[in-house]
Amino acid sequence: MILSIIVYIILSLIFFQMVLLAFLSIRKWRNNTDEKEINHLYNSLLDSFTSYMIGIDQHLFIDQVETIRYRSILVEKLLTYYVTVIKGSSFSQEVNLLSEKYLSGPYTAILKKNNWAKRVNTLHFIEDFKMHSLSPLLLERLRKVKKLDVEAQQLIRTLASLNETSALDCLKKYPDAPMRLYLDSFSRLDRKLTEQEIEKALAEDFIPIKSSAIAFIGTARLFSFIPHVEQELKSTTTEIRIQSLKTLFRLHYMNNPDVLEPFFHSDNWTERMFAARIAGVMTFERFQPKLRNLLSDQVWWVRYSAAEAFSYFGDGELLLTYFSENHEDRYARDMAKQWITLKSGGQA
Repeated sequence: MILSIIVYIILSLIFFQMVLLAFLSIRKWRNNTDEKEINHLYNSLLDSFTSYMIGIDQHLFIDQVETIRYRSILVEKLLTYYVTVIKGSSFSQEVNLLSEKYLSGPYTAILKKNNWAKRVNTLHFIEDFKMHSLSPLLLERLRKVKKLDVEAQQLIRTLASLNETSALDCLKKYPDAPMRLYLDSFSRLDRKLTEQEIEKALAEDFIPIKSSAIAFIGTARLFSFIPHVEQELKSTTTEIRIQSLKTLFRLHYMNNPDVLEPFFHSDNWTERMFAARIAGVMTFERFQPKLRNLLSDQVWWVRYSAAEAFSYFGDGELLLTYFSENHEDRYARDMAKQWITLKSGGQA
């Protein structure tokens, strides 16, 4: 009796595995067949699609698309090809018309489903195709988000690409949001909106967005904001002061170099380091005595930056040679020697 049960179980398992294998084989065969047909249709549509996008015989492509299988998949594939190849093409009227007509419905359905991977991929497509009609749906989803996961971050990036500045306001719910997300959001807005949002961020007391705005001024090289950045050097918040120094260092320009002077004596070594770097890349000769003092700083990075700063001056090599022999601090002498060796190509 027991043996019969065991045999029955084994046969049942074998049967189940065979059925599962058959199912997987059929599904793979169908997927391969569908993929071949999609590729065939894609190639057959490419010429008429190209003609449509350059304004020649636009009716032919639309007539073909209206009667074809896998319509949304093919339109998505063709538009992805186009925006990848043609820089700035996502702002074209043709991309907007095709995506809104053939993809807004399918994308709306996907965003309401429980498939995380498809939702995130769809957000990327919406961003690429600049589908403004879906902004209300995306904003609704963002307001319901309870944690800043990958999908929520892409929601914010996509909304920023659609010039929805309210996405940045939603970020305030997350004090630990990465600066990269703020920078990505600023960069996706059009230029005028970006500058407006930067001004608004600089006027706020919310440290993460203000710090990110200052960083973006440097990465986007927004020289008109330099007076604002120099004003932030007086902030009582160390993070804001350091970020302002980083931005000025990146821009290689200051309107008022005098505001740099206190940082050569700062209790914070990072501020001393950036003061040295800025004085060097901007060749502020008035600060050479400050840099000489920093050569003997207790922090290696500050000494290194001070020596590097001297290397930017016309007489820098001569000064470093002098310091390598005559500076009263042995660490300063060692650092000066190290930079002389670096400048000579590593030869002693």
